[in-house]
Amino acid sequence: MKNPSRAAAPPVAPAPAPTTLPFQRIFLVTVSGGALVAAVSALFGQKNFGLGALVGALLAGGGLFSLKASLRRVLSSTPVQGKRLFFAAQAARWVLWVLALYLLLKVSTACLLGAVIAYFWFLGVLSVYGLQSAKGAVPPNVSAQPE
Repeated sequence: MKNPSRAAAPPVAPAPAPTTLPFQRIFLVTVSGGALVAAVSALFGQKNFGLGALVGALLAGGGLFSLKASLRRVLSSTPVQGKRLFFAAQAARWVLWVLALYLLLKVSTACLLGAVIAYFWFLGVLSVYGLQSAKGAVPPNVSAQPE
């Protein structure tokens, strides 16, 4: 005999598959901004600054994808192996970062400045997308109704 006070729970919908679309949009907007700055600075005769902006935008966007890929590898491995992968990936990222700074500075300080500005543009784009995705989200263990 069924208990009428217990209603059957509604079926739970499966979680949507993770998508790379926001990452692709962030990359596209970042590189588009870098290309626009490069074109405008080339019109004003600042080719090194434009080169730095374009290279900086490409490196910042590519860094986001590499961070996502390394994080996926770290999280899918065992804890001991994950710790090793994490520190190896971070060491490689730092070495590449220092190498990129050195090469940009070797071209000119204007080139390095363009890359730094492109990186701040990337951080702004990332912040906007982060705020848009967090809009309306309720943190866990917090009720939506005020008490």
